[in-house]
Amino acid sequence: MSSSHWIAFALGAALAGSAAPFVAARADNSSAPAVAPAPAVAPAAIAQQPSAEEQKKMQEAMKKWMDACTPGENHQKLARFVGRWDTEQKMFMSGEGTGPAQIDKGTSEWRWLVEGRWLIEERHSTLMGKPIHGFTLLGYDNFKQAYVGCFVDSFQTNCLTFQGKLDRSGNDLVAYGTMDEPMTGENDKMVKYAWRLKSPDKLVFEVHDLAIGEANAKVIETTFTRAAKSGGGASR
Repeated sequence: MSSSHWIAFALGAALAGSAAPFVAARADNSSAPAVAPAPAVAPAAIAQQPSAEEQKKMQEAMKKWMDACTPGENHQKLARFVGRWDTEQKMFMSGEGTGPAQIDKGTSEWRWLVEGRWLIEERHSTLMGKPIHGFTLLGYDNFKQAYVGCFVDSFQTNCLTFQGKLDRSGNDLVAYGTMDEPMTGENDKMVKYAWRLKSPDKLVFEVHDLAIGEANAKVIETTFTRAAKSGGGASR
């Protein structure tokens, strides 16, 4: 029995049960016998119990749902990000190797937003001489079988989303998303993000502007150096 059938049955049973029998009386108050009410139909009489096959399908569907909701190995791998880091960001305006990089230093802290499920990164740095305060949300979607997340900060009004996977080594998380470019009027430019776990105490984050082309597309490289032993960490 489908969920819509269950809802229809529940509503029908509730309405049927609330319909009280009425006895019609004559307006002239005569002694004529009143009309006897029709017998009420018990909700159980109209109930359609799901068959054994339907119950089996429902149980299988519920198991799939619970499996999708249960954290697993891919969530455990996120623990390597947890901790406080010092950061050095290099920005290449037209791609790496096209000119001197703009360098900004800052700090980052990764922690569990929802234990064992979702990480949040809070970072403080500067951009073009101005302070910037940003956040990254990162987790693993069991149903999509992919890491998903987004970026927001105090510099922009947009939310940048991404989706990706770990490579075979299990140390490079590569994701893709889109971004807008107000300077050129471009919408939904493809962007590649990469988190490369070099060691338990070193992480490199990259942003590649794929509109530039296949070569020299990296426009941001941020090196994270663990500031203190504060959880997570796994050797390459």
